Amino acid sequence: MGQSPQELRRDIEETRTELGQTIDTIGDRVSPRRMVERRRASMRDGFYSMRERVMGTPRRALSSAGETVQGVPDMARRETEGNPFAAGVIAFGAGLLVAAVMPTTDLERQAGAAMRDEIEPLKQSALDIGRGVASDMQQSAEESARDITDHARQAAEEIKAGATDAAHQAQSHAS
Repeated sequence: MGQSPQELRRDIEETRTELGQTIDTIGDRVSPRRMVERRRASMRDGFYSMRERVMGTPRRALSSAGETVQGVPDMARRETEGNPFAAGVIAFGAGLLVAAVMPTTDLERQAGAAMRDEIEPLKQSALDIGRGVASDMQQSAEESARDITDHARQAAEEIKAGATDAAHQAQSHAS
């Protein structure tokens, strides 16, 4: 025989509850705000982790086999611990990889467009300063090249004079 009406109602109510939780989970998963929060949290955790590697903070000992298996990726971290250059190179490479894999969101495109307008004057200032520095460096390099040429010419003349004197002395000793 089938289920009683009370059992059916209870099953229906449990199914509704499960479906409601599933829909809430899906809504949370696709919510732009939650996506941004998850991405921020991930970047923040990565930053703190990188800071620990660069600053060389002590690691706590692994206490179980499960933690040991999870700790295998940390071997690269231990190799770079206290070495800011290696950690920086690894972080830069990881950043490039993440940037290449993750698609750009509408929010990021909008933020990029807004930043572009604000950054343009700074970019022009930086370019102007860079051109000025390049011009100064070019003048300095030209002066240094002239000095080196003059010193080389003087050294060549001194060597030539010394060689001529040595040849005359050798001839006078020979005769």
